[in-house]
Amino acid sequence: MTPTDHRSFHQDIAADKPSMLDESSSWTGRVSITIALTAAIGLLVLITVGSVLGVGVWLAQKNTFALLSDNANQSIDAMVNRLRQHLRPAQYQAKFVAERIANGDIDPTDPVAFKYMLSGA
Repeated sequence: MTPTDHRSFHQDIAADKPSMLDESSSWTGRVSITIALTAAIGLLVLITVGSVLGVGVWLAQKNTFALLSDNANQSIDAMVNRLRQHLRPAQYQAKFVAERIANGDIDPTDPVAFKYMLSGA
């Protein structure tokens, strides 16, 4: 066999056998059952995980906002109560002085007596 015979032998084999490129380029429009089932199961898992994750995030957000709202309301109530406790003695003193003036025990037009009343209240 000569080198030219060798080349012609390989060319003859290649001519008898269709190439892989030619086979894959002619798609028949059919999908194998393995690919179809894999894609279907993957899609179902994706939908399931996505919906569970979406519901979980939505509920977590809803609970977080509810807890923040409750915490803000409790903080405001605590501040209002502390302010009331802080101002309650002044309220009682003002009520006491108003009752003394209403009963006529003190004359608000007398500055000296009124001064002693306010300093002693």
